[in-house]
Amino acid sequence: MPEVSLQPNLESQPSQPQGQGGKGISWKTVTVTVLVVAVILAIVGGLYWFLVLNEEETTDVVEPVKVSTPSSTQATPSTEKVERKLMVYDSLFDHSTKKGDLHTISFKSPKNWILKQDDSKNKNDGHYYSITGINNFLIEMEELPGGTGGLCQGGVKTSDLPVITEKIVSNNQPLYIRAIGSKSKQQVEKAYLADAKEPCFLPDSTISSFDSLSLLKTKSEKVGINFTFRMSFQKTVTKEEFINSAEYKAAKELLQSLAVVN
Repeated sequence: MPEVSLQPNLESQPSQPQGQGGKGISWKTVTVTVLVVAVILAIVGGLYWFLVLNEEETTDVVEPVKVSTPSSTQATPSTEKVERKLMVYDSLFDHSTKKGDLHTISFKSPKNWILKQDDSKNKNDGHYYSITGINNFLIEMEELPGGTGGLCQGGVKTSDLPVITEKIVSNNQPLYIRAIGSKSKQQVEKAYLADAKEPCFLPDSTISSFDSLSLLKTKSEKVGINFTFRMSFQKTVTKEEFINSAEYKAAKELLQSLAVVN
């Protein structure tokens, strides 16, 4: 009887690969894990930029500060007006005793214009006031105590006739602003207030200039005030520069607000 071998046939069984456990690596799981980690890193990086870096960049941004240049702050008179008051003598002033009745003249001028009084500059026993504006603009005001009418004084040649004559209403009476300078060159030296449209001439053929007086009315028909008002830029300017200047406009507004109070 033939012998039957009970030993298993090892050669017929498939051999197991070396280096592997019971199960192989899942590449799908690896891919999903990498994607999740990448998303988390992206979220963390975005939050860090938004909360930290972006805040630092924002704090470094400085809004530009608008600073007014000196020229812009000094180029035009202040729009705010303040009331000023002057004391002047009337036409009944007595030069022998240097006594007379005082009257108050009020007007409004830019707040940043400076009013000063220096009576030593009035050689006729009266008062002298000056208003210094911007851009070397100067207004001079004084009265001639005593007398009953305006005064015509020379000082400008007939070849330099008034460049500008402008009618205004001041102290509730018609008055005129006359600018004196070179008519041929259309330049203005000074301007003054007058109570007549046409300037007066003296026998020597000179023309009345910035020393002309205006007779301001008071409440009494028998009493007036010989009042001088002149203005200038302290240099010769063209006609256009003068009449278009903010200073000349402010001076006209001053005259239009002028009134003899009592």
